[in-house]
Amino acid sequence: MNYFDRLDEDIVPFHLLPRLDGETLIRLSCVSPEFRHLIINNEDLMRKICISTWPSLLYGDGIGCRKVSRFPSSYRSFFCQAFPSIDEHHPLPPPPPSPRPVTFFMYNMDIFLQGQREPCYSGLYLDQVDTTEMEQVDTTMERLLGPKLYYDTRRTFKIHWPCGLARADRRKFFSVKKEKEGCEEYLKQNMSLSCVVVEIYRSCAGSLFHPSTCKPVSVKETRIRLPISVEVEVVFETFIPAPVGFYTEMVKCEVKITCCGWEEGDEEKFYMDTIEFTMDDMNGEQLTRKDGNLIISNAIENGERKINKQT
Repeated sequence: MNYFDRLDEDIVPFHLLPRLDGETLIRLSCVSPEFRHLIINNEDLMRKICISTWPSLLYGDGIGCRKVSRFPSSYRSFFCQAFPSIDEHHPLPPPPPSPRPVTFFMYNMDIFLQGQREPCYSGLYLDQVDTTEMEQVDTTMERLLGPKLYYDTRRTFKIHWPCGLARADRRKFFSVKKEKEGCEEYLKQNMSLSCVVVEIYRSCAGSLFHPSTCKPVSVKETRIRLPISVEVEVVFETFIPAPVGFYTEMVKCEVKITCCGWEEGDEEKFYMDTIEFTMDDMNGEQLTRKDGNLIISNAIENGERKINKQT
């Protein structure tokens, strides 16, 4: 007996499915051909799920949504590629002999606090990488800055979001209730991070940090002078596989978030000040910008995906 025949045709796609999260929808699509058809072929449903999972797609007048709409199957393709995270346990094939001259990445960053309806921060970073220019050494800048400083500022992989530059009335604040253990323990248990990278020219995506399993590895609070009385540094880490032939099997991706705030009654009020994303090899050395982008590009295209279980 087909129980779908007993229901109004609008009940499941318009009233039941939109209430489910991404992981449930993926699992439900494997239950039967009927569910798979209702989920995968419902473009409006896929768009709503993508935006609720990654609010940063709406950042900057929806620039992320416009890029995703150019995928071969639009939001359906993006969701299937971005919702599972890249599995660090599966080695990648060797990279192409020579990288593309120009690669265009879009980093979608969302930071969540459990129990709050809106994310603490949503933003994106567009990065155009010209590998031909990166091969050329700017001898003038190297001479002025010195070899080490030139390497650190120009050649290493580092992405910086200066979130706190907005005027005070435009900053997005979030509150943390005072606990006996302090705000460090609260943020360590309740803050999560999502980072999806889109390679725009190839219309493909991959999830480096997944909010269902990504928890801070460290939280450090510092008391500083007024007008800001509290500064908290939250660090997230994840690992992605390196291509075959790279001198380490995996690389570490680290996101360091600095929150500034002050005490206000029984709560501490914070806003995101800076977000910094770096990549290191397993020897602790920071990757060059070229190697970092090559590894991300190869992981997006060839990396195995896994569904993360809620912990």
